Amino acid sequence: MKTLNFVTVDVETANKEPDSICQIGFAFVENGKITKTWDRNINPLTQIFTNSRIHGITAKDVENAITFDKAINYILPYIEKLPIIHHSTNHFDKTAIISSAEKYGIKLPELNFKNSYFYFKDILSSYNISSFSLPALSDYFNIPVENQHNAKQDALLLAKILITLSNKFQILPITDWHFKNKPKPKPEAWTKVTAIPTHEGIFSNCNFVLTGKFSKSKLEIANLIAAHGGYVKSGVSKITTHLVVGSPSWAQKSEQSSKLKRAIEINKEKEIIKIISEDELMQMIKTTLHTE
Repeated sequence: MKTLNFVTVDVETANKEPDSICQIGFAFVENGKITKTWDRNINPLTQIFTNSRIHGITAKDVENAITFDKAINYILPYIEKLPIIHHSTNHFDKTAIISSAEKYGIKLPELNFKNSYFYFKDILSSYNISSFSLPALSDYFNIPVENQHNAKQDALLLAKILITLSNKFQILPITDWHFKNKPKPKPEAWTKVTAIPTHEGIFSNCNFVLTGKFSKSKLEIANLIAAHGGYVKSGVSKITTHLVVGSPSWAQKSEQSSKLKRAIEINKEKEIIKIISEDELMQMIKTTLHTE
């Protein structure tokens, strides 16, 4: 296993603005052990402290504190070559540091930020953990929590959890892990399906296209059409005979899909495409079944 060297960071902000850092804390890890910490109260140059209810820091507490520009210029040489580990669901600490630097016109070097929230979510996906918050993780791995929402203590807690995972549980250390931005699955309404007839039936020689969101899966509906002799195509063209429209309602122009708009355009020249709803399709199939 590689030598475990990194620094953890946590920030507290005066309010919802990311450039309102009022406290910052770092914990340095060398060869798998916490060697030192550094923290400061920060004067964010604002009197709006709506987050005091969370961390207890008030404008009065930091009125004589240093500003962020002085803090970052001091600590930067110690952290710029290390992986900088922060923990949040939305990259908050990283955003706060970058935003605060921009506030003072400071151009930061390219820093190696890693978000441990996504690391834990990936590495510990098979563990029975209620959430990937620091308190939940510390509880699961029996690591005491001290003074939560204090930047130094939260940075220390994160460092302890990461060391525990690497040393005691032999889990891939965060320094060897890389964030993989998994693509979000497309909404079912965007899924393209095709099918060829499996039997002759009411839809023989018909070409269907599906658009929108249905009560059943598109594949299920496509297979149902194919079972009654119809083809299901992925796009609307002049050989399309039926366009089946799921919700939202195709009657509202603002909600019309590109397939529906294309069908309407083709029908302006000659009305060759029947535009029907899912209910109408099911009624056609139901009527056929009753007459067989």
